Amino acid sequence: MAGAAASILVFAGSADAGGVPNAFTQEAIPRGLNYIMQPHIGSYGWFGFGAGFADLDSDGDSDVIIMGNAAGTVGIFENVGGGMFVDRSSVANMPVLPEGSAFGAGDYNGDGLIDIYLTQIGPTNFLMRNDGGFTFTDVTAAAGVGDTGASKGASWGDFDNDGWLD
Repeated sequence: MAGAAASILVFAGSADAGGVPNAFTQEAIPRGLNYIMQPHIGSYGWFGFGAGFADLDSDGDSDVIIMGNAAGTVGIFENVGGGMFVDRSSVANMPVLPEGSAFGAGDYNGDGLIDIYLTQIGPTNFLMRNDGGFTFTDVTAAAGVGDTGASKGASWGDFDNDGWLD
């Protein structure tokens, strides 16, 4: 598949009374999750490590975050209900991460908005403060969390029991 593109696939299905699936259809693109992964030019081959859910707009439903294509884009998709999503990546102000690997989502500053810590196999990780409206600001340097080692995961927790996410 060298030089080919692949899309993120989301499948929806139904089951009979016994719980056995009887039909599946590819639903990603019809539902607005159009995030194309390109082959990476370099030693790591294909990326597609980070994908998950977080309520980025505090409306009570789960929005989608996807990362790991060769262009280094971070896909931010708003859940608008009814199983439909709108691409908000162009307003999100995310850094380019050609070796993006994972993310952790949590409200590190206690403002009620879910922030994102982006990791990558290469250079620097990024802490992105959620400013609302699907816009984010890079606060990595101010927070002193620009780890330069290879990172393949991130998570939040209150490790020191002070009431704040670490």
